[in-house]
Amino acid sequence: YLDAAVGGIRGARPAGAFYFHVSDPLARIDSDLNAEAEAEILRQLQMKGVVLADDDVLRAMDQGEEPIAIPAALTRGGGVRKDARALDATQMDALLLHARSQAAELAESLYAGNTDILPVQEGDTLQCERCDYGGICGFDADARGAQARELPEMSLDELRERLSGTPESAAANAGD
Repeated sequence: YLDAAVGGIRGARPAGAFYFHVSDPLARIDSDLNAEAEAEILRQLQMKGVVLADDDVLRAMDQGEEPIAIPAALTRGGGVRKDARALDATQMDALLLHARSQAAELAESLYAGNTDILPVQEGDTLQCERCDYGGICGFDADARGAQARELPEMSLDELRERLSGTPESAAANAGD
């Protein structure tokens, strides 16, 4: 979606790439304090992903005293924190290029007739638990021969390293 949005507007640049699980969070708290419930709901609504390492962009994205939409990325002085989940512009371009390449490969695979059911598993969590299409795909973890793809974990430093260089070379390295 981000690539389509950025590609459709002349001069547009991505400010971040986020995953946001669409749900209606319920605050599970021990008391009925409104402030505590609101804080818990905001914590659950916080997006996961990477932002552009640009302090002006970060300030524009979340103007509250405490960041609501994205994890804290600015220092008190206004600079980008070293441990922020942030990428520079070249790395962000490489990430988009890699995503575009992956989408093209997936489309080509589908057009070629490859319809294998290979859901993603992260640790003990099978992503089918979050998917609304179980009735269509029919994946059954208990069925003989059923397989899931285990995605390797990647640290932010490893992602940054893979996305360094030119966007084209970095996009090629991102999937290694």
